[in-house]
Amino acid sequence: MNFASVRTAAAAIKEKYGASGISVLCCKAGIMAFADEATTECYDVQMQTNHLSHFLLVKELMPLLDTAAEKCGEALIVNHSSMARMGINLDAKYMERNCGNLGGDGSSMFCGGARWVRYSQTKMANAIFTHAIKKRLHAKDSKVCVLTAAPGLATTNLQVTTVGQGVLLRW
Repeated sequence: MNFASVRTAAAAIKEKYGASGISVLCCKAGIMAFADEATTECYDVQMQTNHLSHFLLVKELMPLLDTAAEKCGEALIVNHSSMARMGINLDAKYMERNCGNLGGDGSSMFCGGARWVRYSQTKMANAIFTHAIKKRLHAKDSKVCVLTAAPGLATTNLQVTTVGQGVLLRW
């Protein structure tokens, strides 16, 4: 949820695997339907956790992916998205530093509640990011592959906060 922790994690991975590289980077961390709050860097808490931090991690670890791809013939980046991205366009305002001012805390999943709009924006950002990386990797004839996974509904701890705040019913 903050860039300093992403950089710390990336540095630890670089130190441990710098020589051998990494074959797979799975960007899956996520939160869902959180209140309209900002991170210490002043981004929406969902956008920074679900997308911007993944973007930074990929940027930091790309040299290790390149190393593994050269040694093993390929490497893989997996970005997790969601079907919640369907039917929306990415709006630049959700990517900007907004200090917790993106429409409030409306919690209706079916009536365009602001929490869900922000969540959907993060998942669209992940899908677009994957497409952009793929184009860049293809242009440089890289052996690093990238894909988007949208695994569907699953009973995970992702729903703990939303259920606890009355935003999502437990199934």
